[in-house]
Amino acid sequence: MKTSQSPQRTACGSGGRVPRRGRGAGFTLVEVVITAFLSALMMAGVIGLIVNTLRATAFSGRSTQATQLAQERMEQILASEGGMGGGSDSPDGFDRIWSVDSRADGGQAIEVRVTWHGTGGRQREVALNSLSFTNAPASAAGLSFQNIPQLMP
Repeated sequence: MKTSQSPQRTACGSGGRVPRRGRGAGFTLVEVVITAFLSALMMAGVIGLIVNTLRATAFSGRSTQATQLAQERMEQILASEGGMGGGSDSPDGFDRIWSVDSRADGGQAIEVRVTWHGTGGRQREVALNSLSFTNAPASAAGLSFQNIPQLMP
C-alpha cells in the first residue's frame, strides 16, 4: 500500500526552506561601513569649506569697514586743507591714525592708517596715502598741459 505523503508546510510557506535573496537584494555590512566612512569624509570637507567661507566673509566685511573709516578721515583732512594735523582715534573696534606732513614743494603728504585684530589675533591694516596741493598751479603738482594733442580739429 502506497501512502502519499504531503509535504510539510512551514510558517514561511516555502516547504521548509528559507528563501535566499539574490546579491542585489540588499547591502552587506562592509558596503554600509564604507559608504558611511566616505559620507563622513565628504561632510568634513564641506564643513571645512563652510568655515573658510565664513572667515573670508568676516575678513572682507572688516576690511571694507576699515577702508571706509580711512576714506572718511582722508576726506575730512582734504576738506580742511590739511588743517587737521595728525591724530588718532578708535572707532568701532578699529585704531585709526593719521598724519599730515608738509613737503618742500608746498604740498602736503597725508597718510591714514586703520588697524584691527583679525582671526587668530593677527593685526590687519589698511593705509591710504595722498598728496595735497592747495592753491598751487598745475605745474607744482607735476602736471604739464603743454604736450596734449588736440582731439577736436
